[in-house]
Amino acid sequence: MTRLDGKVAVVTGAAGGLGRAGALLFAAAGARVVCVDVAEAGLAETVREIGASGGEALAVRTDVSRLGEVEAMVGAALAAYGRIDVLWNNAAVLNGLYSSAEEITEEEWNAALAVTLTGAFFCIKAVVPHMKERGGGAIINTASVAGLVAHRVGRAAYVAAKGGLIALTRQLSLELGPHNIRVNAIAPGAIRTGMTATVSRPDEPTFDVSRDEPVADAVRRAEPVEVARTALFLAGDDLGPMTGAILAHDGGLSVR
Repeated sequence: MTRLDGKVAVVTGAAGGLGRAGALLFAAAGARVVCVDVAEAGLAETVREIGASGGEALAVRTDVSRLGEVEAMVGAALAAYGRIDVLWNNAAVLNGLYSSAEEITEEEWNAALAVTLTGAFFCIKAVVPHMKERGGGAIINTASVAGLVAHRVGRAAYVAAKGGLIALTRQLSLELGPHNIRVNAIAPGAIRTGMTATVSRPDEPTFDVSRDEPVADAVRRAEPVEVARTALFLAGDDLGPMTGAILAHDGGLSVR
């Protein structure tokens, strides 16, 4: 397994699901983890689990859509640990997930982009000066298969946010490469998390996260820790100059 001994990793969306799995995995690999989310109870549980496993973590309640809060979070991370080596932009929302283009509200559209896309940009903006000063780092963005291929009707805001995150990953890999900062993304398909249990339409049965049913043409839904292992791989030092990559961890959905 990739090791992150001596490193400090910031993980957004760490209060549950994929973010919690990643925070736990990063801590098990030797990193001190700065856990970021708006859900304080979930953050506290993530930090408790890391501590119970012998790791070290810090919870910082942050709305990533607000630059001032992001800058304060980065300041808290540096005050606690003195460095940031890894940034995993994993926070996202599902606002307007089943609204057609003419039905989605301005508030739903803005919220989807503010957290998923602008929030990632704000975190990068706040962390990059420190990474440049230290001589490098690794940035990981959680995109989606929905950013790679056209998705089902009614997900315009989500698809736009995730597609924008893929484009941002590619652009910043070029801008930050000369500073030894690698920028890569993961494009997951369906993941078995509490969030996926809430995305059924009112006229559809709610997805049972306990079942291992296939998803369209996918092999199966991924467990959070399986996708988190991809993030750990991207966070490590074994990749050399690998940057600008979009790794589809989607069970084959994007190859249809």
